[in-house]
Amino acid sequence: MGASSRGCPAPGALLRSGRLRIECAAVVLSEEEARRRLAGIELFEGLDAGDRDAIVALFHVESLEVRHVVLHEGQANDRLYAVLGGCLGVKLPRSAARNAEQMLAHLGEGAVFGEYSLYDGKPVSATVFVEDPACVAWIEKRELDAFSDSRPQAGRCLSDNMIKALIRRLRDHMAVREILVID
Repeated sequence: MGASSRGCPAPGALLRSGRLRIECAAVVLSEEEARRRLAGIELFEGLDAGDRDAIVALFHVESLEVRHVVLHEGQANDRLYAVLGGCLGVKLPRSAARNAEQMLAHLGEGAVFGEYSLYDGKPVSATVFVEDPACVAWIEKRELDAFSDSRPQAGRCLSDNMIKALIRRLRDHMAVREILVID
């Protein structure tokens, strides 16, 4: 869920491979295709079809153009986002405390973001922006909470999946740190 490179090459990767990079104004998906992609993300693993369809129906879908900022570091957030297509970047922008911008991740299809601030109520920890035209789906916390309250078993499944994803992300981060220390 968070950092993922599925369907999202690092900027310039297509150019380095010698293939032409074509950019379009936005990723536009039919409602049916958007719902199909959303239903397939790992956050919904283990949900029965009825619960999965019910939660997917609560998400809002929008196409985003390059350079659009979805979340700014430090802002309040009450949404959980899922990438349905395209590529988003996650960075710590240059600031008084930071001499240079620091890229943290590239988010491709199936990645979920916004969960830190959604669950802990603290400001967004990094800026998320569109690198390549993208389509995202989002749900507000109050909608997610109401769903979980009305369908406790499904809500528990969603929470378990989110915890597993956060643990996997933490382990991946720790593995990268170990590699950096070894080198």
